[in-house]
Amino acid sequence: MASYKFKRKSPRAKDGLCPIVLVYNYNRSKRSEISTGIFIQKEDWDEKREQIKRKHPDFVTKNDMLQEMTLRIQQIIYDLGKEGEDPSTEIVTNRFKGYKKEENVTKSFFELLQNHIEIVTKQHSYNTLKDYKALNKYLIDFEKFRKRKVTISEINYRFYEELISFLQHDIVKRNGEKGLADGSVGKYVKNFRLFLKRCYQRGYIRDINTQDWKVFTSEGAHVFVTNDELSALIALDFSKNEKMDKIRDLFVVACETGLRWGDFSCISPYAIKERTIELISKKTETFVRIPIHPRLRTILEKYDNHLPHYTNLAVFNVKIKEICEAAGLTEMIQQTNRKAGKLHEKWSPKYQLISAHTGRRSFCTNSYLSGMDKDLIMSISGHSSEKMLMRYVKVSKEEMVKEKLEEYLAGIEMGGNSTFPC
Repeated sequence: MASYKFKRKSPRAKDGLCPIVLVYNYNRSKRSEISTGIFIQKEDWDEKREQIKRKHPDFVTKNDMLQEMTLRIQQIIYDLGKEGEDPSTEIVTNRFKGYKKEENVTKSFFELLQNHIEIVTKQHSYNTLKDYKALNKYLIDFEKFRKRKVTISEINYRFYEELISFLQHDIVKRNGEKGLADGSVGKYVKNFRLFLKRCYQRGYIRDINTQDWKVFTSEGAHVFVTNDELSALIALDFSKNEKMDKIRDLFVVACETGLRWGDFSCISPYAIKERTIELISKKTETFVRIPIHPRLRTILEKYDNHLPHYTNLAVFNVKIKEICEAAGLTEMIQQTNRKAGKLHEKWSPKYQLISAHTGRRSFCTNSYLSGMDKDLIMSISGHSSEKMLMRYVKVSKEEMVKEKLEEYLAGIEMGGNSTFPC
């Protein structure tokens, strides 16, 4: 019976790092150790889970490599079974190391991309999968536009420039508009670079230098619900509309906990303790402990800790906009969108920009503005770095300037010193 596992070996004398190897057994008679090319500190290995611990600075990439090796050896064993061959230690090891060329090596560009999407399906969230499927569609459109097949051998900086030009100016969206916003273009470039990197790591293609491939970014409009606006939401009377009442309450829960949709939409009563909510985040698989503040306590008591579960995100996002409009969140918000290097401006009422994810941004921003320690916010929100956290609270600088400006104007009206307060 074939079996395999990852194992941490003893530290090397020259640098103290431990090699991680893939141990393959067949019929318990013979085993082989296949190098993964990964070396870590002894304390960074999780023996039970057979993976690298989150404290390692590159744990995501290296664990992805281990997952890909698992899928590869599974495929080899499966292929040998179809061929009527025993998956002996020698044959499996040789195929894994590439002594016998695998069919995947000769696959076309789009076959490799589909293979990557299949791996993404097993490892990542729905949104990540959706982005890769969109990338696949746009690359097919790019191939048709230029009337020439996309091949791995032609991918270089010139190919990147042609693709960027197509995405920014020529791609036709569903609404008939041409060209994607810079933020969207940047997202697809980032995923395309990662796809090429993974193909190289799997041994399917040569190493392609994508260092100079610029990943465009766009600030966009990132709104959050203030504490006063949250109070206005809570004050709405939905006693005659149970559906809207539950959606409003769940959104308040999101604003008070910083949880993502996949977590706050289905909180188990067992996760609710006396003073905290404790659960493992579905996206990051990390443990989070969230303090229960009075406003959150009121909602928990309303449902006797059995919060309503909601499964339809699309409906939730439509209804929460209606609820926020009813609560008076009608301030006009300026949205700026850079497209092909040109800045486009649009104004929208605030409620139109609110979604389930706004609750997470609201928690992070309100906590930061209240003076909560950044490390505590990160431990609750599950952000892995301060940089990631500050992407959620960047609007706080505008709030601080607004507060200072109001103090300044109040001073002028009272006939005081017009010097800007420090």
